[in-house]
Amino acid sequence: MIGTRQKLLIPDATISPVWKNNPDVKIGMISYLGYPVNWPDGETFGTICLIDNKENHFSEVIQEFIIELRQNLESDLAFLVNQQKLKESEQEAKKIQERF
Repeated sequence: MIGTRQKLLIPDATISPVWKNNPDVKIGMISYLGYPVNWPDGETFGTICLIDNKENHFSEVIQEFIIELRQNLESDLAFLVNQQKLKESEQEAKKIQERF
């Protein structure tokens, strides 16, 4: 998912040739829905996901909700980056003022 930057939906890992032998299946991850979360520059921050211990196709409403949560997280990350830039600018301005 992180490499493709696309959602990953696995309704039932136990029947998926790709996922049925995943170690997480042995500890109860049967279904998975995940989206990448990115920094403002596009680099990957992490993921936001839902895991269920039974088959789950995750309705459109649930998927839209997770997308909204991801958007909120990405907005918060952008805010943090902007706050850091502002702090650095203020420190630079203070250094310039101290010279005069």
